Amino acid sequence: MTAQPARQPARQPRQNAGSPKEKGLSVDWTACDGRGLCVDLLPELLEADPWGFPRPRPQSAAAPGPGGLTLIPEGLAGPARRAVHLCPKLALRLSE
Repeated sequence: MTAQPARQPARQPRQNAGSPKEKGLSVDWTACDGRGLCVDLLPELLEADPWGFPRPRPQSAAAPGPGGLTLIPEGLAGPARRAVHLCPKLALRLSE
């Protein structure tokens, strides 16, 4: 009689598999050079300061968040992802 190898338990799919929901937008100020593309793509959330760098629009639906995050309303998650993807200096980040 030969011993059979122990069976490995079947892998269970992870809960919430896929990308987590983005909730905040932050700027890496060491990488940003103020080209303004993100301001053009997210005018509801961002405006340019006098030097062309993005800053949260005061009257936007975005609430100020912890650690300098601009909180993103659910309806603007898609445009925020697009702005992050198209940033020429990779200075924008989405986080939970």
